[in-house]
Formats: sequence, structure tokens, C-alpha cells
Amino acid sequence: MSRVYKTSRARAGILSWTKLFHPDEVRLDERSVKVEKKNMMGLKGSSDEVTYDRIASVRLSQGLVSGDIVIETSGGSEADLEIRGFRKEVAEKLKDDLSDRLPRKGRRK
Repeated sequence: MSRVYKTSRARAGILSWTKLFHPDEVRLDERSVKVEKKNMMGLKGSSDEVTYDRIASVRLSQGLVSGDIVIETSGGSEADLEIRGFRKEVAEKLKDDLSDRLPRKGRRK
């Protein structure tokens, strides 16, 4: 089952008009996480996709009303994915959902 999490338009819109109309988006699919970010009023953008087995950890940093997610990848030259500007409760739910989808390699039962 696929789930989509979007950053807060209000928080992101303070820093960028583009984010006001095109918030960053994180899509959790069956095998991977995809992060889409738009620039220049939606005319340009970037998209990163990482399979769950390539994710080393997921970090959540919270402020008073907002939260940011950092997805650390393992191996290769892939950079960590940082998504800023979620509402606090959305960031917490995204972190929990993403953590639940990670493989349980090397963990004791």
C-alpha cells in the first residue's frame, strides 16, 4: 500500500513561494521511498528514490510545531535525504511508518 506525506504549505511557504504551491512530498511504496522536491514555481524539481534495504536509519528532529526528517542511506555514493517543514504530528507518523517498513536485518527477536 502506498502512502504520501506532504510538507506544510504554511511553514515552507515562508521561505519559498514554490513550496507554498508545490510542497515537498514523500511517497512510501511497497519497496522504496521516493522524495520529490519542486523548484522555480514547479518548473524544475528533483526526485530521489531509495529502496528500504538501502536505508541505514531515519531521524526526526522536532521544533515546537514542526518536524524535519533525515533518511540516512548505506553504501555507495548516495547522499542522505533531508526533508524539512512537516507539521510535527505528520513528521512523527512518517518516521514511524518508514521505520516499520525497514528490513529487520541483524536484530534479535
